[in-house]
Amino acid sequence: MAKLDALAKKKDEEAKEFKPRSKSYMIFLVIFMGFVGNMDNWLSLVETRITSEILVYYNNMPREVFALWQAIFGIISFSVFFIAWFFDAFGRKKGILLLMAFLGIPCLFIGLFPQNFWFFMMMYGILIMATQSNAWQIPITEESSPKRRGLYGGLTFLIGLIPLYALLGGPISSAIGWQWAYGIMFIFFIILLIPLYFMKETERWEVSREKDHGGSFLKIKDAIKSLTRKDIIYVVISSIVYTLWTISFKMG
Repeated sequence: MAKLDALAKKKDEEAKEFKPRSKSYMIFLVIFMGFVGNMDNWLSLVETRITSEILVYYNNMPREVFALWQAIFGIISFSVFFIAWFFDAFGRKKGILLLMAFLGIPCLFIGLFPQNFWFFMMMYGILIMATQSNAWQIPITEESSPKRRGLYGGLTFLIGLIPLYALLGGPISSAIGWQWAYGIMFIFFIILLIPLYFMKETERWEVSREKDHGGSFLKIKDAIKSLTRKDIIYVVISSIVYTLWTISFKMG
């Protein structure tokens, strides 16, 4: 009984520690994070609309060969831990900037320099890595009050799932080339820098940084050293599964 009372008291103290954001700010944050999520959704799925154009562009490359290289370069996505580490080390606002940059800047390079297949695949791998992080959910989770966390999270996902890629990906590809079905997202990235300016750092991260006496800085080496043999085996197995899944999906 004493343990339950202590736990309840601790939760009450934590609830008082964080002041809820205003309703207007939460609406702004939901829309902003929803747009970042939609950028993620576009880059994850626009390929389904333009794969034929990509194959023709690269000398009628067989679909199964393209799938194989996608799987191989997709291994880059396992460096996604870097984005998660950056969010924790430098804050959610800077983390969102990094995430948007990983989503937007490779798109510009794909749009401008699609001629080299290997360069395209490198940029593609970086995009896939960024889309797998889903880190744009973090600010909503941390800023929402417990009673409205599900509502705000659901609305954010709803905005992110609007199928703009299905409506616009094909027409953009037909009008100015498949590479700009990716490249258009760099323009979206630039536009999203405007609401990013007005985004506030989450209070939970600020408090955690203060408790950590200023926060940890550049502990990548410690993180790597902490990897166990099981962690390494897991990464290897995951890479093999990802490769086989991608090949079978593309050939199916």
